Amino acid sequence: MLTRRKIYRAFPELDGYDDEHCVRFMRAAGKSLLHKLLTCLSMTTIAAIGIAIAFFGALALARKVGLATPRNPDADLPLIGGVWLAVMLVCGTLMFWARDLLLWFRVGHVLRERGTCETCGYILVGLAIGPGNLVTCPECASETKVDESLGELVLDEQGRASFNPSQFSAGHAARRIDPRVLRRRKRIILWSVLGVVLSPVIIAATYGVVLLLQAAAASNARPKAANYATLFPSAAAPAGAANAWKEVAKVMPSVYEASGLSASGSGWSVVSITASYSRLGGFRVSELQSITWAWGIAPSTDDQLIRTLDAISAQHQWAEISAALHAPEHRPPGDGWGDPTNAIRYAVPSDVINAANLEIGRMNLARLRGDPAEFAAAAGDALQAVHMLALQPWNGAFVSSPLSSMVWCSIIDAAHAGGPAWVKVIYPVVRNAPRLPPAIETVKATHMAMNDYVCWLFEDPSHVWLERWSDTVQGLLPRGIVWPQRLGFYWENAALVDRTFGAVEKSLASDKSFSTGAPPVTGASNLVLSGLMPSVFWSFNSIENDQLLQDGAITFLCIEKYNLDHGDYPATLQTLVDAGMLPALPIDPYSGKPLIYERAGPKAAAHHAPYVLYSVGPDGNDDGLVQPDNLPLLPTATPSGHDFSFPILDEEPTP
Repeated sequence: MLTRRKIYRAFPELDGYDDEHCVRFMRAAGKSLLHKLLTCLSMTTIAAIGIAIAFFGALALARKVGLATPRNPDADLPLIGGVWLAVMLVCGTLMFWARDLLLWFRVGHVLRERGTCETCGYILVGLAIGPGNLVTCPECASETKVDESLGELVLDEQGRASFNPSQFSAGHAARRIDPRVLRRRKRIILWSVLGVVLSPVIIAATYGVVLLLQAAAASNARPKAANYATLFPSAAAPAGAANAWKEVAKVMPSVYEASGLSASGSGWSVVSITASYSRLGGFRVSELQSITWAWGIAPSTDDQLIRTLDAISAQHQWAEISAALHAPEHRPPGDGWGDPTNAIRYAVPSDVINAANLEIGRMNLARLRGDPAEFAAAAGDALQAVHMLALQPWNGAFVSSPLSSMVWCSIIDAAHAGGPAWVKVIYPVVRNAPRLPPAIETVKATHMAMNDYVCWLFEDPSHVWLERWSDTVQGLLPRGIVWPQRLGFYWENAALVDRTFGAVEKSLASDKSFSTGAPPVTGASNLVLSGLMPSVFWSFNSIENDQLLQDGAITFLCIEKYNLDHGDYPATLQTLVDAGMLPALPIDPYSGKPLIYERAGPKAAAHHAPYVLYSVGPDGNDDGLVQPDNLPLLPTATPSGHDFSFPILDEEPTP
């Protein structure tokens, strides 16, 4: 025996025997076929579980500590080896412990079930064994069949093992009791073993069937290209042979080559972009959304940015970029948003984002150099790129929002500082610029895209077979954050998406603002939606800010253009509608009413201005345009609650 543990000393029946006899007895007792089968099965199971834990646990730990990366896939090998060795040592100990435990059960069964009289319970250990392993009980004279291994414990007068059949009367055999108790215990043991062995198989098979059923349901429910074609009806563009997305993808590689940029890299955050553009163009950075985002283009200084833009101009590539952005078809190719594994990481088409960034840089460089025509051309292209990004069903608002804010803030500041000459040039471009889609259309598009994402996640069982610990699920969640929630099944996720977005759409139908009327984000116990919904709803709030900024900027320019054409400011905003300058009164998303416009009233006088144009802000209350710093404030990513006003040209200096 490999074990050195004296298991037999746990049984008082063996106290009178030396170690040699006990070892021989235990070896003989262990020859049972059922005992061998159970021992082999238990040790194999422990080894298999240990190997799986060692391998997958080491991989998970390597990813957790950040050693395993696509660029250095072998960095986790020492860690895997260490974890493997530790787990194998533990498993080896458990294997031999399980073997000894089963042997202990077997010895106890032989001594107390197969080594006692079936009639009176007298211990028959050490008595002479007759033919057929029958022993006559000295207490009641009944005959009992004992286990063959007990023959190792039969001693003669000299202490030697012996087989001495005892003589007994034939009448004693009639007194034998049918071993029904033994048969019942055998059945219990058999069913217990089958339960231990088959239960994991049955559970695994049932779980596999559930995975297949939810995969079929998800595949059938997944939106198709025809479903995506129904989105954004207000922004429908005539289809043509060219496709703006594909045309931009064709043009941008030559732009990268000419300017020395790369399509992707260390990135350039929105904060650094706005700071650089502020130094070049002079507009207020404090009025922009300050979120961090890597776009892929990485000029690190103002001088490098200027050289980049001038290199593009020298190659006459602005016209190519403009033609690509204004191609007839503006919808994203395919199903509208592509591979959800990329979309969930916000990896939207980088060429359009990069084109928008370059056009914004071109706008502010033109402003720095005092060229309104170049500024207006760049603004038109930038607004077109923002419009294309906003039409993405998945996270379109999230992607387009910071770019949209930069474009409109730059337009407002350029018109404000440049005076009538700039207004005349900028107005036609802004007047004909594509409008952002209505909020309800963006919400419905995101709803469909979220359903598409959930369907994609569950239509392949390999994505979710380990629930929240699956590599696919872990790869979709931000690293460094502990997510205690469960993943759940497809039906739970689909119902939660429909319930949450349905409540938002109902809120919009009642003309409530996202900031004040939208229901709270649900699904706190759901893993994926807990990680996604907050950012989705943040992007919904940005829709209102972007639309307010767009409508306010257009109205502001229309007011200034009306003043240039008529020598006076309009009495009301309805005057601009009647003059054909505005298609309709601009609606404040925070009140559901038109933007507040006052010509030569007390509010305008308080700001030493000929008029005021403002929104009531996220709190929905008209505070009379009383600002904490006494300066006009534009919408930001973090609404402050007070009124939002738009800059004016003829503002008189404060005494």
